[in-house]
Amino acid sequence: MIFPVTKMTMNRKWIRLSLRTALLITTMACLFLGRQAYVHKVQRDALQSIHKLGGRTQCNATRSALIPSLASQARSIKARDVTSVAFLGADFDDSDIVEFSRNALALPRLERVMMTDTMVTMDGERLLRAKLPYLEIEVINLIDQQKSHVTY
Repeated sequence: MIFPVTKMTMNRKWIRLSLRTALLITTMACLFLGRQAYVHKVQRDALQSIHKLGGRTQCNATRSALIPSLASQARSIKARDVTSVAFLGADFDDSDIVEFSRNALALPRLERVMMTDTMVTMDGERLLRAKLPYLEIEVINLIDQQKSHVTY
């Protein structure tokens, strides 16, 4: 059966790609998506490592009011949104600084690190400031401050 050629079928222009062009576009899309997945994995692993070291993260609270969050707060934290990390307690010491600084580099919006009552010495604080010069770093050791006020 022969279909009649109408004016409507003649005006349609279909995109024609050669096999080489289609493979090139597919390869470029795969490379882009693979890179995005790799960056996401590195950021997720860095966030998990910081939590394992005893760090608490804080994010920007700029959520869209149109899309309600159904996930819990802990599940909805995205590594790319983390703006500050706090270490509280004696679990964090100088030996953890190298691992933390490596993980902090994977968090693109990290601005502030706060350490309270940790076992970080002055040398450890200097090392952290040298490795992460763009961050606002605050180290407060209340134990040392209390010891200096005690009179015997």
